Amino acid sequence: MKRALVGEAPVRIPGERKPFQVPCLVAVTPFGFPDPGLTIAIKTTVSFGRPEASRVRATFVEPRPWSVEPPRADSDEPLPDDLVPYKPLADIILVGQLDVIPTPSGGGLTRSVGVRVGNAALSFALSSQSAGKVPLRAPWLVISGPGETRVGARPTPDPDELGAFGDDFDFSLFQAANPALTVETIPKNAPITLLGVHEPDGRLEVDLPAYAPRVVVDWVMAGEELEEVPLALDTLVVDVGRGTLDLVWRGNVAAPDGGVAAVDRVLVSFAPFDAAAATDAPERELFTALRELPRGRFGYGWLRSDAKRGQAPPPLSPEDLEMARHEALDLPLGPEPTLTLEEHANVAAELLEERGPRDQVLQRHGLDEHAWGLEERSLAERLASMPKESGGIHEEYALHFQAAQARHARPEEDAVTARDYADLSVLLERGEPKKALADAKLSLGAWLRIDRRWRAAMQADPALAREIEARMASERERLGEPPEPEMDDEGNLL
Repeated sequence: MKRALVGEAPVRIPGERKPFQVPCLVAVTPFGFPDPGLTIAIKTTVSFGRPEASRVRATFVEPRPWSVEPPRADSDEPLPDDLVPYKPLADIILVGQLDVIPTPSGGGLTRSVGVRVGNAALSFALSSQSAGKVPLRAPWLVISGPGETRVGARPTPDPDELGAFGDDFDFSLFQAANPALTVETIPKNAPITLLGVHEPDGRLEVDLPAYAPRVVVDWVMAGEELEEVPLALDTLVVDVGRGTLDLVWRGNVAAPDGGVAAVDRVLVSFAPFDAAAATDAPERELFTALRELPRGRFGYGWLRSDAKRGQAPPPLSPEDLEMARHEALDLPLGPEPTLTLEEHANVAAELLEERGPRDQVLQRHGLDEHAWGLEERSLAERLASMPKESGGIHEEYALHFQAAQARHARPEEDAVTARDYADLSVLLERGEPKKALADAKLSLGAWLRIDRRWRAAMQADPALAREIEARMASERERLGEPPEPEMDDEGNLL
């Protein structure tokens, strides 16, 4: 089966120069609705760790693997099926173990536990004949009030075994949570309140990261616009023992008869969901969220069969990875620079010296050829967008570049005479600068320093300027007209 290529754009976090790659899993799975369609699921895991305050912000960690196996009744981690095609409502599920504190007589104290998300809430008690870790399941767990006696996931049907979904298919079969924790929506800006979890009788409010995924599909069919897929956060798994939350967003999109084969690529980004920060230009917001894609991760989307085997999709070939990176440069907004003007100037100046392998120079600065190319493009776009003015960014960069170059100067450069300078200037005019500098045993960086020195001297001494100009005229006459450059049929230099 053909797989969908997935590109994941890093996130620009305010105050940070380098974008952050949100660790996540992306599945692109064909399902019938009953028409041909695709379900795109994104899973992240966040940690609230061992909090020292009563309200904390969860942070992204490596995601827990996809869960697709039916949960056993005796499991300490009754996890939901992550790769179902659709859920009418959202599920909130609790798993894991908590410590039951010993009593003086050696028994265990009853521990009261609860969870509240928006208007949904559930309270229960954990009790044991002996102290120690107790799982959130019978016979240790007792839920307050009527209803089901579980907080973990119930088994749901395997979509692979159900076949096509008819118009009257009941998608509520894929709801896995206790009915008290099956809600219309999981609020984005409200905290998740946990009672008796991080400490007995303690209250903890956990804020989710202020970022949610956005997904667009780029279809194979030429001329088709990028299609954004609406996503819903429909599964939240609270692991009380590990101090983590698993989040699964899901969205569906109608697909041509080719299904996954009709997809060129699926692009994923994470963006703030602060409604106050929203603009009236959602398309620009989307491209802003995707602008760091050339710095992102590329691979194949997960299929349900991959998750069942517990094996990640195969990696992209080097050629496909290169193509994916190249295609990522076609978005309307390019990536922003991660280097300061001074840092960029330092790298550029060192590369011009050609005193060591280029890849080693870049590596010393934490870069490779791809990353440096993005920095070059980012700076060029930034300079092109700003007016050239005294004290502006163009002048600031030029000063940083000249200072960086000066630090690489060598004494032998002072041995270049006015005649040497004039002769080399003429050779450089004739279309073979690399050969001319190589014959003179000079790097481009050295030549730029020499050129600046003699230009300054000519400006300060008119007689010297006339001498050098006369020598250059004499050399041009001696060498004759430079040969015409060779061009191909389309007018490109050969």
